[in-house]
Amino acid sequence: MNKENGYYKTYNTLGQDPKTKHSMGKFYSPEAQLSIYFFPQPIIMDREQFYITSSSHPGIQETLIPEHFMVDDKQKMAAVLLRGEFTIKGTGEVITQRFTGHYKLFLDENKTIKIKHTWIFGELVPPGKKNIVDLYMEAFNQA
Repeated sequence: MNKENGYYKTYNTLGQDPKTKHSMGKFYSPEAQLSIYFFPQPIIMDREQFYITSSSHPGIQETLIPEHFMVDDKQKMAAVLLRGEFTIKGTGEVITQRFTGHYKLFLDENKTIKIKHTWIFGELVPPGKKNIVDLYMEAFNQA
């Protein structure tokens, strides 16, 4: 994947802005699903719900930094160890948490790799330490 216009670069710069969130569409199949396992209960959403959710926290800049990739060509899967840096825009405070992203891939009619399903798992953090769940619950309660 080209680092200049790759998935994480696009997500970090365009995917969280309500005006440009659909730029993520070049990576996903129209029927894509995302399963997120870092809230108290798993959340399963379609592509459009993902766009809305990822652009619904204007006070938090989410930066996902891939640290390690694994690709399984036989199963058409990729897994990525991610460091998430969540900057609270009002204070400049940065909360760090690790994640894994697991991606089911396929080739579309133009032979372009697309994501069919994403599973995201978040690092458990010690009680009292701020984490993505706390940040997003605050942001969504204020919205």
